[in-house]
Amino acid sequence: MYAWSRAGVKLGHYTGTQFRQGKRIRLSDLRRGDLVFFGGGTGDPTHVGLYLGNGIMIHAPKTGDVVKKTDFLDSTYYRPRYRGAVRPG
Repeated sequence: MYAWSRAGVKLGHYTGTQFRQGKRIRLSDLRRGDLVFFGGGTGDPTHVGLYLGNGIMIHAPKTGDVVKKTDFLDSTYYRPRYRGAVRPG
């Protein structure tokens, strides 16, 4: 939310709302700054990260944890839970 607000784009706080804001992006078309979403089964995604490039996202893994960089494309946890990406604005 903070990074996109600096670009003049207001995002909702809830992950499900963010998933419906902006243009849907194919995995092969990801660019730095795109939001990548994970989990939630058939409902709203439960986790979001900011794409940095080369399969890497920056995210807060859970409440109280530090912000981390994660290679989600090679992750046995995140890759199967990938739900899609959005380019806000």
